[in-house]
Amino acid sequence: MKRILLLMAGFAAISAGAQGQKPYTRDSSLSRWVIDVNFLGGGVTQTYTAANTSANYLNSLNANTGKLGFANGAAFGGDAQLGFFFGHNRHWGIGTGVLYLRETGNTTLDNFHVEYQSTDANGNTFRQLVTGSGINEKMTIDNFNIPLVLKYKARFSKHWGFAADAGALFNLQMKNGYKTNAAFDYEAIYKLNPNGIKQLLR
Repeated sequence: MKRILLLMAGFAAISAGAQGQKPYTRDSSLSRWVIDVNFLGGGVTQTYTAANTSANYLNSLNANTGKLGFANGAAFGGDAQLGFFFGHNRHWGIGTGVLYLRETGNTTLDNFHVEYQSTDANGNTFRQLVTGSGINEKMTIDNFNIPLVLKYKARFSKHWGFAADAGALFNLQMKNGYKTNAAFDYEAIYKLNPNGIKQLLR
């Protein structure tokens, strides 16, 4: 299963540190310590590959695991970081904190069909058909992480600047939730002769 997470982040930063009475330059307003609060939002896409499950059914015929899909993927959350910047110009630094992210989406299954040999309560062998379509499962994933990032910031003017983070997330907890309307149709096929019900599949 391949997963691609696309996030767009808007952020607000609170800079800690005294600026003094020095003349303004582009670097003079960059504090050594910062607290960053980021709000995250975007889309989620997933590509599923269905496993061949025909071996799970006795004498299976016309086994089709169906078409898997994913729709309505979204992600949102936020994080708070404490950052420390190095050097005289204070452009590069490191940061850590806590990050929460929720991912949601709908997993779908269409055209599931399998026929296999089964036996009823009276010991008669028959062909069991199982079909399903339009199955929708709502997925919710909650993540709590600790980010460890390399930070960069710069100012173009007194009012405009640029900041970027890149690093790793260390997962503390992941909780998955599912809600589905899954329903399958079951159909039994018997072969009849004058002596009663006989075996259909051998």
